[in-house]
Amino acid sequence: MGKEQSKRPSSRRKKEKNPGGRPPKLQPDVRTLRIIRGLGEINATHAEAAAVLGISRQTFETFLGKHKKAEEAFETGKAQGRISLRRAQCNAALAGNTTMQIWLGKQLLGQKDKHEFGGDPDHPIKHHHAPAMTVKEAAEAYAALIRGSR
Repeated sequence: MGKEQSKRPSSRRKKEKNPGGRPPKLQPDVRTLRIIRGLGEINATHAEAAAVLGISRQTFETFLGKHKKAEEAFETGKAQGRISLRRAQCNAALAGNTTMQIWLGKQLLGQKDKHEFGGDPDHPIKHHHAPAMTVKEAAEAYAALIRGSR
């Protein structure tokens, strides 16, 4: 048989090459992507998301960079979170929350508090603040007002 060997098929399987190094802590599986999306929905920072996943911030950022589905899940979650918050704010404003109505008016409609004084630019209007009354002075002024209205 010299140089020729038997032509039988080898019963040995070719082993997959070991890539070496430590196995990754995260896999872009359905469960992990769901968690990442949920973290995006609450607008978690990369450091906060990493803490929840039990990895470093750098590892999380590397994972997002390597796995586009993970990055998309995080960004989609953040967008959904913003939409949910906007919906809650609009619902509060429509339910009569005056503070939210004012705030949304300023944010979305460009409304603002304006304090304008007219007059001649060469002779500006003088504005003086009266000193605050004490409680006793306010009570006396109120009593005088009531007496005068009878």
